[in-house]
Amino acid sequence: MRILRLLMLMAALACVIPTEFSRAQEATGGSADAPAISLAPELTKPGISSAELDVRLVPLTKVELKQLAEDWAKIVKSKTEEVMEAQVAIAHRGSDVEDAARERLTQLVGERKQLFDKFSAVLNSWEKKAGDEKAIADYRAYRNAIVAEEARTADFETLVAKAVSWLT
Repeated sequence: MRILRLLMLMAALACVIPTEFSRAQEATGGSADAPAISLAPELTKPGISSAELDVRLVPLTKVELKQLAEDWAKIVKSKTEEVMEAQVAIAHRGSDVEDAARERLTQLVGERKQLFDKFSAVLNSWEKKAGDEKAIADYRAYRNAIVAEEARTADFETLVAKAVSWLT
């Protein structure tokens, strides 16, 4: 009789423990050795429209949104590196910078702004679903630091070109 009770208790625990482990894992965003989350490839295409991205964000969980935020951080970082290379090229040319170089820089900054807007949409969605407040704040601080530093280090003519682009 004791053996039967013990077996029943073990069977009950075998059903409960994996379920509780799964809940705990989901609440913490998964374990370190958990497989990577598979997201629809459309979610990380830089050319996705903001409207489509907004719709595709709706069903995502906060764990999926965390992964998507990491992916978009890489996308904006890559574009920021392109912008910095263009800025360095302009700085090395000195006073004889061609208008085409400034136009290219302005174009890259505009492209990056669109990417930052999409990145912000991901962060906003993650925040609405009780995402990691500190991580979200860190991502936003990253964006703000880039924009502020870029404005601080740009030469006057480049700032004028950006302003004209923004107005048109």
